[in-house]
Amino acid sequence: VVFVLQSSIKSEVLYGICVCVLILVTHQKNIERLLKGKESKVYLFKKKQS
Repeated sequence: VVFVLQSSIKSEVLYGICVCVLILVTHQKNIERLLKGKESKVYLFKKKQS
């Protein structure tokens, strides 16, 4: 796959990379807890009661 990066596309790619890095930096502690299995789980939907 060949990408031809024009100036507007380069800025969008740079913006996307910056956002990804910012997310990883701000959530670093949560990511570490997830990898260690110590982060509490979030249940979006309640389990059906039997």
